Amino acid sequence: MNLDIIGSLMGAPRAEAAAGTPGPTDGYWYTPYGAVSLANSVVTPETAVQASTVLACIKVISETFVIMPFQVMKRSEGRWVEDRTHPLWDVLHDQPNDRMTAAEFWQFATISALLWPAFYAEIIPGSRGFVQQLEPLLPGNVRPEVLRNKRVVYHVQERNGMSRVLSEDMVFRVPSMVFPTQKGVLGASVTQLARDVIGLALSIEGYASKFFANGAKPSMVLLSEQKMDKVARQEMQDGFNATYGGWRQAHKVGMLSHGMKVQKVSSDPEKTQMIESAEATAFRIASVFRVPPAKIGLGLKSAAKANVEQQEWTFVQNAILPLAVKFEQAARRDLITKPESFQAKFAVEGLLRASAKERAEFYKLMQAHLTTDEIRAKENMGPIPGGSELMRPLNQVPASLLERVLLRDKGGTNTQGGAAGQDGGEGGSSRAQALAEPAARRCLAKEAKCLVQLAERHADDPERWVAKVTDFYAKHVEYMETHLALANGTAARYCAARCADVLAGGMKAAERAEATELQPLIMLATEPAHV
Repeated sequence: MNLDIIGSLMGAPRAEAAAGTPGPTDGYWYTPYGAVSLANSVVTPETAVQASTVLACIKVISETFVIMPFQVMKRSEGRWVEDRTHPLWDVLHDQPNDRMTAAEFWQFATISALLWPAFYAEIIPGSRGFVQQLEPLLPGNVRPEVLRNKRVVYHVQERNGMSRVLSEDMVFRVPSMVFPTQKGVLGASVTQLARDVIGLALSIEGYASKFFANGAKPSMVLLSEQKMDKVARQEMQDGFNATYGGWRQAHKVGMLSHGMKVQKVSSDPEKTQMIESAEATAFRIASVFRVPPAKIGLGLKSAAKANVEQQEWTFVQNAILPLAVKFEQAARRDLITKPESFQAKFAVEGLLRASAKERAEFYKLMQAHLTTDEIRAKENMGPIPGGSELMRPLNQVPASLLERVLLRDKGGTNTQGGAAGQDGGEGGSSRAQALAEPAARRCLAKEAKCLVQLAERHADDPERWVAKVTDFYAKHVEYMETHLALANGTAARYCAARCADVLAGGMKAAERAEATELQPLIMLATEPAHV
């Protein structure tokens, strides 16, 4: 028999097959199927998951897809809204087939797309239309073939050994990577493209397992000055392994006879830097799957909290969104018959949600652009009476009500078409000023607080004080325009005047601002030119 067989069984590197078909006794036929890495590990999708980092990466990615609902959307009034009545909704969102829930199906699909060249599912029509069910296919049993007319057919190997052919109209396909190969652009497996780094991880973990299984003792040989036949040598070796081999036999007192000696023949893990190599390899595998190290428990000791939070955001952007887009566009191509009116989308918004405090601050800034009901909908809450009307930032009242009050004060025309001033008078003017006063006080309070902070920081540096005060009032213009609804230029002129007063009068001018500036500021907010 060819000695290559023995070499493969002993873990020796496999030699490249000679040109042509290897002979029946060639070691080529005794090597497990899959690509052999430079570390002499056979890497297939099945063996790749034995590397803990690969398993952690595909687990965190696939479980993220489990919690993201796949929804059917329809175009309505220029925007996309959910369409729960579409026949595909039940297939994509609830139960793709009789045996699998949506969570099970999309986890299977994600793992297939991560480890194999592509994910495949057979499209089964039925009473609900073109897509009644999606039946997942084992990716290792599917072989795509590009015909001369550029059409693609899929040869599916059944479990009973029979084979059948599916046209591309009958298959929902999501490739792992569209990578140019001799087989075309049908998809390439990440586990094959990254087989060397995955194979290295398998070799390191295999070496560590064997090392600790041997009681954390390096490999050794027994040397004897006496001549021993084959039977005696075997008996000595078996007895030594039975007495001292494995972690259960660790720390036993050994005794050798007949002048035998022990000689170590392998290196210690410290000398081979096994721990450092394992960690570096884990980081490299995480980068292949675009998973931030902290997401799978790497580098947590040196990672700051802010850095970990940023890595969560990076995980969604780099590892989740690209694959989600592939699924969505594949569904548009293979499953949706009217893509101009319908589309399938993963609900990734939940993964991108900020903290409750950050969302509250964002909604506060957007109150002039989002209604209360729109904000409540984003928080999965129902509408409330009056929640469909935009609020004006001046005092957080309905914009239409404030408009009617202010128009009545100026003697203009109200929204009902009548004379607004006929029931206005001084009572209407006082109401407008009452609405504007809280906003004016907030502007002055912000001004006073910032000036006090600047004075404390730059009391010994006059030039720095002047620069910082000038910069503050330049930025304060936008704040006043937003909260007092001042016309363009009015806020800028007011801030320029205030800046000159503070620079000339110092903190005394700032401290008496509320007493001297409140009423002028209210008048600016309620004069007719600013409605």
